[in-house]
Amino acid sequence: MGAHGRTWAHTGRGSFHHVAGQAFLDALELDAVDVPFASGGPTRTAVMGGEVDFGFIGVQQRAGFEDEINALALVSDSPPASGKFSHVGAGGCRVKTGGGALLMAARRGRNQAMRSLIFKARR
Repeated sequence: MGAHGRTWAHTGRGSFHHVAGQAFLDALELDAVDVPFASGGPTRTAVMGGEVDFGFIGVQQRAGFEDEINALALVSDSPPASGKFSHVGAGGCRVKTGGGALLMAARRGRNQAMRSLIFKARR
């Protein structure tokens, strides 16, 4: 297990979600065990069901699931235009993503602990 037993989901080792998510964790010096899934749907389901502590999902994957999933951070290589993601709790983290953007997401109820972890790491 990773530090404190944290686990995180992504869409498969070597995928955009895995590489960018790992870069985010490395940038903040956070340790967690990765749990790969075959695609975005199962990744989102694992986050919603609490199978993992958090996951990196496409921004569009949260649409329709706002009551079940909290966006904790935006991962992209540029800041969002005109505050488009100002509602994302922990802000953003610039990581070379090749132009794509991901959300670090957690199941409602787990978000406060993860936000605290991110804020401490960003200091």
